[in-house]
Amino acid sequence: MKVKYKIAAIGASAVALVAMASAPASATTWGLQCAVTGASGYVNYNVTSSTRIDLTIGVRDTSSDGHHARARLLTKNNSGEIHYWAWRKDTDGANNGTINADTFASDSNGITDVGVQVGNYEGDEPLDLCSDWVQRDIILG
Repeated sequence: MKVKYKIAAIGASAVALVAMASAPASATTWGLQCAVTGASGYVNYNVTSSTRIDLTIGVRDTSSDGHHARARLLTKNNSGEIHYWAWRKDTDGANNGTINADTFASDSNGITDVGVQVGNYEGDEPLDLCSDWVQRDIILG
């Protein structure tokens, strides 16, 4: 399942999900997610500059199958190179909630596309993977 969304702040404490068709404001958080059997994950991010994004990445083990879930950020730069960032893992067992991490990504060659990759793993072997991407130039217009 692939879902793209953006989260726009409304007031001090409310959050609304809004379709991606509208242009982002500077305080807009963009997000994407995907899921496979036994694992789900997401990336929510703000474009800080053409070379940096601030983000939250989350991963969740969704099945009591003895495997663990992983999620990672993917970025593409102006040269077309893809950076595969470090995996975040949920090894605490199924349905224990989402493990979240706040971080950032930067690339001196710019960040043109942002993606998420999610997998269900047995040790270091992927059993199932999904990826989803959004092109930043579509977001920024």
